Amino acid sequence: MFDRLRFNDELGDPMSRPGILAVADDPQVLAAVRRDLRNHYGSTYQVMAASSGAEALEALRALKSRSKTVTAFVVDQRMPEMSGVTLQERLAEVEIALPTIVVSAHADTRLGVRVMRNGALNFLEKPFRMQELCENIQEAIRLDREKWHRREEQENAEDRFAQLNPGELQVMELVVAGKTNKM
Repeated sequence: MFDRLRFNDELGDPMSRPGILAVADDPQVLAAVRRDLRNHYGSTYQVMAASSGAEALEALRALKSRSKTVTAFVVDQRMPEMSGVTLQERLAEVEIALPTIVVSAHADTRLGVRVMRNGALNFLEKPFRMQELCENIQEAIRLDREKWHRREEQENAEDRFAQLNPGELQVMELVVAGKTNKM
């Protein structure tokens, strides 16, 4: 399934690190973006590339089924068969939420609004500076870390709750109901 995805696997198991996925139909653009992302993030993140929306959707579904994390998603808007905004909508349908950066050489206000309403982190106009893309990826990484931190806190709270004995549970229910231990 991953044979079409191009992994940066020089640094050990390519599936052991969180990923950054770039999607573009132009092989030269995709190779350049992938190369630059590898130079900036390759030591910490698994940089992956897909050449179409369908390939990206298949890869993200497979990664999700294996509980693998994609931290940032960079997608070109104009691609044959499935545009970047359509891919965004398909991901939402299968409950894959990613910090997404959409890029387009043919930006207009309506498209920008649609992309942002679909939850994109940003909408960059081509040609963009690599520094601008990296700043957006840094924001995606920050948001992803916050999400995982909140999830970890929630799981810890659920674990502590599950360990309460019946008396502690009763006290907690009274506190939540606004009762105090004062007479």
